[in-house]
Amino acid sequence: MNHKWHLLVILSLLSVSGCWDLEEVDRRAFVTNIGVDIEAQNQVRITIQIPLLKEVLPPGARHGSRGKDFQTISATGSSVNEAFSILETRTERRLVIQQKQLLIIGAETARLGVNPVLDWLLRSPKTPPHCLILVARSPRTAREILEFTPKTKIMPGLTSNITKRIATKRDRTYFMDSWLFRQKLLYGPKDAYATLIDIDQTQGQKIMEGLAVFNGYRMAGELNPEETQAFGLLTNQMKAGRMTFDFSTDIAGPKYSLRVVRGKTEIKVLVREGQPYFLVHTAVRGILSEIVSARHSTKLTPQFLQGLEEKMATEIETRLSTTIKKLQQFNSDPIDFGEQFRVQHHDLWKRSDWKKIFPQARFRVLVKVKIFGEGVTR
Repeated sequence: MNHKWHLLVILSLLSVSGCWDLEEVDRRAFVTNIGVDIEAQNQVRITIQIPLLKEVLPPGARHGSRGKDFQTISATGSSVNEAFSILETRTERRLVIQQKQLLIIGAETARLGVNPVLDWLLRSPKTPPHCLILVARSPRTAREILEFTPKTKIMPGLTSNITKRIATKRDRTYFMDSWLFRQKLLYGPKDAYATLIDIDQTQGQKIMEGLAVFNGYRMAGELNPEETQAFGLLTNQMKAGRMTFDFSTDIAGPKYSLRVVRGKTEIKVLVREGQPYFLVHTAVRGILSEIVSARHSTKLTPQFLQGLEEKMATEIETRLSTTIKKLQQFNSDPIDFGEQFRVQHHDLWKRSDWKKIFPQARFRVLVKVKIFGEGVTR
């Protein structure tokens, strides 16, 4: 009986398949960043970045001057799949996209509509769900962004992920992972947004600030850094922001700055005359970090701070209202007001067309500011 079991084990081991597709690391090219552009005659240009293999030198040998740490190559085809097939012919290694960290979309491509070019990339099981989506600031292309070599010589994917993890960096822009971006595209009326990326040729740096906001599959417009701060307050994403206020008409008048700014926004949806009416309550907290005045010093009395909080609240109300109106002009709802409408008044929401309602919807914004922390009061 034991012999039969031994024979069965041997036969089962012989039938187990080995790693038939094992491939050495130096035969694979790990794509870290991908750029997508639509060119003339609807041709798709795919640009990729791959790390360069470092030469292994004998012990004691000295390296020469350090060059680029990555290589950028691109190819054009009638589809994303065809462009990738052509890219395979331009490197001796097999392209591996499972490690990609950034997907950059050209400005014009985003305006035309991202569905044709993102369908293959986001459907692919090889696409990491936490790959970041970025849009090149108009009029730049994704190829320009990826081919630019910053002075730091660090690939954009690495710098973006570092920035995303630092709370104080997430103030003038906000990031969206590919899984959430695709979810918002598929399940309307939620609208997607993406970080804007640009190039500063003078400083030799890539800049990530502002947001591209979408109406369905098309980019509807851009938010500047101040409007992006308002977006962060409205979506409860600002955790350690910085805001500056200037209430004087005099150029030499005092300016006030808050740091570690965070906001908590609650949205209440009422129904008036059969239409949704939005009450937006935002509580803002921050540390008074700077008072800049060319003429006199300011005494921080409790009465002064209370008046300052009221002025700041009024200013923030204006900024939030202006940002909401701009999104209404774009007919883009990345703040998900429509989702609040659906949750709070589902029956009315089902009978309504949110995309027709949103541009004319009425909003009232109320802000309360609390200054805390540093500063000597007298």
